[in-house]
Amino acid sequence: MSVVIRDQDGKELARGPGSGILEHPLNAVVWIARDLARDGARLKAGDLLSLGSFSPLLPPKAGMAVTGAPS
Repeated sequence: MSVVIRDQDGKELARGPGSGILEHPLNAVVWIARDLARDGARLKAGDLLSLGSFSPLLPPKAGMAVTGAPS
């Protein structure tokens, strides 16, 4: 899987492989769940997770909107 980050005009800002997040995005979910369990917490249905970034960090600009989608 590859993820493309685009601005509000559709211009490609960055592209990265799904493997850029701990070799597979689900590995990040497992890592988060285990880390929470060590603290006595757990994930619940409906929790939203931020897994990391598929691309280098992009500095935000006023009025900027971005989308990320598999390609």
